[in-house]
Amino acid sequence: MSLNRDEHNGDIAREALTIFDRVAAGARAELARFKGPSAESLAPLNTLTTEKAVAKLNEIGREMLNGHQILSREPAIARVIAADEADKHTTF
Repeated sequence: MSLNRDEHNGDIAREALTIFDRVAAGARAELARFKGPSAESLAPLNTLTTEKAVAKLNEIGREMLNGHQILSREPAIARVIAADEADKHTTF
């Protein structure tokens, strides 16, 4: 592989890592200010449907929180698994 190609690949890798850092930082910022949806966001409450609506809001809040937690730890949306000549697998 030529030096120019190595430099280009290095630039791409650095850019990807910078983006991962930004995604993780953004997710951590969202976690810091996350309050989740509240029942106050429901217009007039109907006693027949309020319980289900509040349960759905709680579910949405948990999913949002879980998504932010995952992104803060692992900001990549894909993994690459490479095998070398000895069939040793490495995950990137």
